[in-house]
Amino acid sequence: MVAVLLLGGGCGGDDADVRSGASPSAEEAEADEADVAALEGYVSAMAAGDVEAAMEHRCRDVRIAPSEHEAFERQLRDLLEDEGELGLARVELGERDPAVVPELEGRHAVLLRYWLSFDGVDVAEPLLTIVANDEGGQRRLCSQQTAVYLEVIDEQSEGVADLGAAMVPTLAELMPQGVGPDPRLVSDAAVDLSLASGPLEGARDGWMRRWQNADGGATVAAYRYASPTEAQRHAEAWLAEQANGTIETFAIPDVAGARGQRRLAKAWLWVQPPTVGPYIDEITMVFGDIVVIAGVLSSAPDGSHEPAISQAREIVGLAAAG
Repeated sequence: MVAVLLLGGGCGGDDADVRSGASPSAEEAEADEADVAALEGYVSAMAAGDVEAAMEHRCRDVRIAPSEHEAFERQLRDLLEDEGELGLARVELGERDPAVVPELEGRHAVLLRYWLSFDGVDVAEPLLTIVANDEGGQRRLCSQQTAVYLEVIDEQSEGVADLGAAMVPTLAELMPQGVGPDPRLVSDAAVDLSLASGPLEGARDGWMRRWQNADGGATVAAYRYASPTEAQRHAEAWLAEQANGTIETFAIPDVAGARGQRRLAKAWLWVQPPTVGPYIDEITMVFGDIVVIAGVLSSAPDGSHEPAISQAREIVGLAAAG
């Protein structure tokens, strides 16, 4: 059983007794054990590579789709091969009914902060998860965030600014030529909008170009919407969804209206710590009724954002040149 600590600073009610040093009631202690057990079960299953068992510890609405299992398992396998045996080193119990996920209201949500280990070495930075009642009253993991999630949301609160209508007849003309050493084109084609879902759903047109190079690779996608208002709304929805796995935001000099963020490339696993790569440096821009998302894969935790910034500048030039 992993060591469990009580984290002070919870919000009111039952947590006041915890902060003052009083013992929690038997009912609270049982709930806490169930919450930690759900997290332990998830990490243990992921460590064993048993994705089906891991998903049983997630809330039903955040389980990966069957069509995504192959990609999910491949990324998990790569993480374990690169970093070693996965373990759960430490858990802290945070506030009850945290405000970060309001849709969990009434489901007795509890925030857990957890530290992972690889080959017995503890990772320095934690991740956050929210445990709540799922169907049948079972305690399951319903979301995951980095420790800087609230800071990221606050920094992105102004959203993205419209950089002006792109002077191009087709979205393909917004695609840059590639980044990094010896870029190799992997794909360059229209997006199948029938498969679009989530924040980018509703586009009228889409184009995506992907490269690979010695450092990893890059992807640029452009989506056209019915109006600039719609484009703005979808861009902001995209940023909000990606905030869960974001560990840093960064500015793009000379492109003040764009938003840059460094994300965990394997955030959906819920077991990639902030100090373990790879990462995606991603820039989101709006040109009138068009949303452009440019991402560059990076492996260095303290690496430069310049490849992504350079790509963004090239896209701005293409949009203005027409």
